[in-house]
Amino acid sequence: MMDDVMLHTRLEDELKQQRAVLQGAAGAAIAFSLHQTVGVSPGWYLVPIGLAMLAWAASFVAGILNSHARQAAVRCNIAWHELEHDGRLEEADDLKIEFLAYNRKAQQTYRVQLWGLLTGAVFYFAGHALQLSDNAALAQGSVTTEHKA
Repeated sequence: MMDDVMLHTRLEDELKQQRAVLQGAAGAAIAFSLHQTVGVSPGWYLVPIGLAMLAWAASFVAGILNSHARQAAVRCNIAWHELEHDGRLEEADDLKIEFLAYNRKAQQTYRVQLWGLLTGAVFYFAGHALQLSDNAALAQGSVTTEHKA
């Protein structure tokens, strides 16, 4: 059976890995969509792909803000426990409120990070589907024109 410290350490390690994966996925998604749209003829189907890139950028920024909020929460938590240990309870209560605020911010930015990544994927696939549909319509139009000639 694991003690509390080991459980907290393991949980934080898992969360850190998950945040790193999401952060990397957002950056990779932006790079992939840029690569895939180089040389593509302009069309209205690029609008959802642009929205996807914005969602992924928001996800990336949220990941950075999440990391900062988590670091601040840990610093507050350490100071809070030191103050409680020293018997300075009034100051400890103030730090507890600050800790809870940073912890809440970390949770919110994590949700933005996750949903930004997923929303970007939906926009990207929608834009890609529209591009394929547009290309198919253009190809169909050229085939029809060739048969008439």
